[in-house]
Amino acid sequence: MAHKLVSVIVLSYNDRPYLGKCLAAVENQTYRPLELIVIDNSSEDGSADFVAENYPRVKLIRNEENKGFCRAHNEGIALSRGE
Repeated sequence: MAHKLVSVIVLSYNDRPYLGKCLAAVENQTYRPLELIVIDNSSEDGSADFVAENYPRVKLIRNEENKGFCRAHNEGIALSRGE
């Protein structure tokens, strides 16, 4: 039986110290297929660059302004392909 695609959306705002553990934990899940989307809400601490450099499989969205929690998550939901 084939599994359905699951989308995981991680919203980040100056969360560089936590992103490595967070994204590694998601990638280490055994469920597949899995789509990982990171929405960076205009971080100033290098969060988006860290994701781009270390997690090339992640779909990264770099917002030029902090869109807030709900708007940014809705953006991720609109981009997701998961069931």
